[in-house]
Amino acid sequence: MAISTGSGPGQVNANINVTPMIDVMLVLLIIFMVVAPLATVSIRLDLPPATPPPPGQHEKPPTFISIQDSGQIFVSFGKTDIRPSSMQALGADLADVASAAALVERTVAELGAIDIVVNNAGITRDNLVMRLKDEDWDAVLNANLRGAFAAIRAASRGMMKRRSGRIINMSSMGGRIYEPLGSWYHATKFAVEGMSDALRLELAPFGIDVVLIEPGGMNTEWGAIAADSLLATSAHTAYAAQATGVARMLRSVDQKPKPSSSPDRIARAVVRAAQARRPKTRYLLGPGAKPLVTLHQFLPDRVFDAILARVFKPVS
Repeated sequence: MAISTGSGPGQVNANINVTPMIDVMLVLLIIFMVVAPLATVSIRLDLPPATPPPPGQHEKPPTFISIQDSGQIFVSFGKTDIRPSSMQALGADLADVASAAALVERTVAELGAIDIVVNNAGITRDNLVMRLKDEDWDAVLNANLRGAFAAIRAASRGMMKRRSGRIINMSSMGGRIYEPLGSWYHATKFAVEGMSDALRLELAPFGIDVVLIEPGGMNTEWGAIAADSLLATSAHTAYAAQATGVARMLRSVDQKPKPSSSPDRIARAVVRAAQARRPKTRYLLGPGAKPLVTLHQFLPDRVFDAILARVFKPVS
């Protein structure tokens, strides 16, 4: 059974002229951003054929996925009817550890052992750090990190006893790279990455896999919501030009949707991670995600910072 939870540029030594290097890197970045989505479109989105089960084990039931207009993703193992009316939704406040534990207990009591946990909840409150409200920080922390931790802690005990299970955490390209004006969002996603890496080693001896899904820009309402929030709080400050640049980037996927930016890709990645005999530790997907993460891995931080400063405009 599967359970899903959810909801300034760097300084450079004045004696070194880095402008030509930055211009070259910007050209390479643009080439990567243009070529990568085109290459991604040609990838088949069909699920891979099922791997024959080991001797003595029953074959896994088929998996069906459905994405509703509301943005909800339903994954069903062994059931062809996965309409909302056929699914059972259990409510809980995952920021409350006791509530998360009660959700797991109720799930086990009513539906049986939990084999897969998908931590899918996530929000953002893009803003200047000096304007960040305590309640906004708590909301982002609770949805993006605390809820995942609470669900994992509550569900992992049963998995450890059975020496079997899979935990799939929804991270982000923003857990590998960064942009200005979203420091606490990136803080939570980097934390999800670190938590998942550590848990992968901790739980592996008990037959439990921990997998990260790292979407790039996807054609959902998320980008527009984040852009509106950012402009509402930062458009009348010294960061107005930078906020406008970040907001334009956040909206870009919604304005020019591509097959590679469809949320269907995320759903299929979750299914692959759930079904694979030996899943990848990370599934990085979406327009520009792999080129940008690769670029960040190979470039010095100061150079990458300078590129982002050029892209997102300077501060007045």
